[in-house]
Amino acid sequence: CAASIIGAQQAIAQNQNFQGLYVQGAIGYESSSPSVDGYVIKSTAGTPSAGTYYPTVSLSSKTFTDYSIGIGYGFRIGDKSILTLGVNINPQNQDYDARVALSGYIISPSTGTLKNRRQYFIAPGYELDDKSLIYAKLGMVSASFENAPDTANMNGVLYGIGYKSFFDKKMYYYGEINAANLSKSTVSGPGITFNGTFSYDVSAISTNILVGVGYKF
Repeated sequence: CAASIIGAQQAIAQNQNFQGLYVQGAIGYESSSPSVDGYVIKSTAGTPSAGTYYPTVSLSSKTFTDYSIGIGYGFRIGDKSILTLGVNINPQNQDYDARVALSGYIISPSTGTLKNRRQYFIAPGYELDDKSLIYAKLGMVSASFENAPDTANMNGVLYGIGYKSFFDKKMYYYGEINAANLSKSTVSGPGITFNGTFSYDVSAISTNILVGVGYKF
């Protein structure tokens, strides 16, 4: 009995692949759909002329090449269970064609941009063997939306699943599927071609598929 307990302890001690600090990077594809709701213009003079207006806005849905870099730390919480805390950053901007329609007026097309995208997550995982791990992700995602000169900070919820497998003593490859929902954030400010104010709500949903490599210290 004592020998079996010692053997189990040694097995846990020997397999530390998923414990400790890691860095990783990945490439993949992301499908993203931003939306704008509740656009209101309140003008006292200019273009548009005095009045309250409700333009319609469309932002194109797109598929992007996605990049991700991350850092995290894994903790053993059971014989086969690992809990990872991590942060991922998506460094590239995502640009969308924005079109505003208002009856009787011509409004030039513009570009909406999602930038500074970050993920903060916990990932409970289960070791399939001493080199392979499956895990789920749950956390928060943040980003900023810019339609110059308008900006808004957005926050939301992240869900994901993934798989890691070591191919070297310190190196592993991994794959993930993530979904994020950025909640509505209000953009408002003074008019440029009119005297008055405008406001609207922007939100976004996205899904990405990533494959990459990591290094465990």
